[in-house]
Amino acid sequence: MKFLSGISLAAIMLAGAATPSFATSLAPGGTVTPTLDTTANFLGAANFTILGNTGAVAYTSGSNSGTIQEWVGTWSANPVAGDHIVFVYQVTVASGVAARVTGGSYAGFTTDVFDNADGGGTTAPVDATRSAGTGVVVGFDFNPNLLPGAKSYFLIVDTNATTFTSGPMSVIDDTTFTGTGFAPSNVPEPSTLSLLGSGLLALGAGLRRKMLRK
Repeated sequence: MKFLSGISLAAIMLAGAATPSFATSLAPGGTVTPTLDTTANFLGAANFTILGNTGAVAYTSGSNSGTIQEWVGTWSANPVAGDHIVFVYQVTVASGVAARVTGGSYAGFTTDVFDNADGGGTTAPVDATRSAGTGVVVGFDFNPNLLPGAKSYFLIVDTNATTFTSGPMSVIDDTTFTGTGFAPSNVPEPSTLSLLGSGLLALGAGLRRKMLRK
């Protein structure tokens, strides 16, 4: 009985690890306070697979400048849907200020958010919001604003997307810089569609030959 109890306890602990308690659901029109995750080496964790990285993209908008970077990957602990697509943003301010970091396009997808102190970040967001209606834009707000020399924590959006495509990433204050990052998608890649089309054509040709022989 003690042995079985030990197994049950281990199962419960593993279940808890698979669904992190720090995940904060964010529905269209919602505003939440992302919980801070202190996991070390988040992007380098064995259960996180990086699929894309924009690198540090320099931005200049009015008197504001710095870099914004986005990573996209799969994470087995994704509480929305395990091994589905996760987006990670980070901004560094060189001059001026930054009040908000946004990404998209999240319309039609389930999202939750949190932030992570790994990666040399100095500042956590005060809240995260999602635009009303279809919920296209997910944003992280800073108050006080990020000042020169500041770097945001990793700003993380978990989704139920199965693939990704290009999409906007923005740094906002009194002006807005928008660059090209990543966004969720459940649309098959062109190569997949091409293979599917070829398969359907071959199937059609085979059926036609069979009918002609009759």
